[in-house]
Amino acid sequence: MGMRVAARGVLMRSSGFSLKLLQLSAPRDLPQRLQFARSSGSSKSRLLNATLASAFAGVAGATLAGNSTREATQCESGSAQDYYTVTLRDGRCLSYNIHGTGVPVFAFHGMESSRETWDTMVWGKRPLTELYPGMQIIALDRPGYGDSTTPPRGYGYKEFVDDLVELADKLHLQRFCVAGHSSGGPYALAAAALLPDRVVACAAVSADAPYAHSKADPELTRSGNEMQCDALIRSGYFGGVASNAHPWKQGPMGFVCDYVLERIEWPFAVEDIGLGSRLTIWVGSDDVDCIIKSGKFLRDMIPESKLREQPRRHGFKKNLNNELEFKFLGEVFQELETQWKKSAQ
Repeated sequence: MGMRVAARGVLMRSSGFSLKLLQLSAPRDLPQRLQFARSSGSSKSRLLNATLASAFAGVAGATLAGNSTREATQCESGSAQDYYTVTLRDGRCLSYNIHGTGVPVFAFHGMESSRETWDTMVWGKRPLTELYPGMQIIALDRPGYGDSTTPPRGYGYKEFVDDLVELADKLHLQRFCVAGHSSGGPYALAAAALLPDRVVACAAVSADAPYAHSKADPELTRSGNEMQCDALIRSGYFGGVASNAHPWKQGPMGFVCDYVLERIEWPFAVEDIGLGSRLTIWVGSDDVDCIIKSGKFLRDMIPESKLREQPRRHGFKKNLNNELEFKFLGEVFQELETQWKKSAQ
């Protein structure tokens, strides 16, 4: 049986006020609780639900109270200087890497992932510049992942867009494209909605929809609320060797931020995104249930947007035969390049 978290029992819904989300630390005994849940046999699912419910409730509740328990940490440059950091106005650091030159695309990874999602040298041993010439892929570690500082309390999609504007300005990019995979999709959609004069085209790749949207049907909401959410345990973050993996360097709060934000009301309306055919929603033919439903919902809600299916599962790195495949990412970038060139005519 999959270990699940029912979001309705965990998260607070905003009602006439702005819900502020993130405290900077999980409960002190969370590692012990997760370790106990991992080894508890048939009761594991119930214990995990209680554990994550406690963590999420602490995250949302403490922030509503306006308290933070520790200062944000600073990012450090890589010893091999293989990535960049920008210091934001509030002192946080945002890390990123740049692959190639050409059409600028800010690329946002999914939950429990990092900027390495977009680095074909990491997972395919071939450089992006060789595979997709003419594209400049700016792959970020979102706050709380990899080498980027943990998100501060009150952090959400609007605040991320503010961070993106700071980075784009420092890179002297007035106009650009955005692409987001999985939980990175809502961040790309937020940029498309809130920066209509700067975002030229958007790719929502196996992206989550706003599960709490007033027009979401019960099946969409249910599929999002029942999404498996055991990544903290599966990753081995607490006590396992994967604790040292790049996505988890800053701790679990980037993951918690993503999961929570997707399941409350979004601070922008997807139906107001004005990109039209310059916004493409990509899904896998054998994608996870909530993502297939999300793709159809986003297509129906965003005027003139396009929905395209690829023969893959949730990730874009392999085909249905579990073989390494570069063409799925290539199709995404090619569509962005096409829309970029059209906008320049």
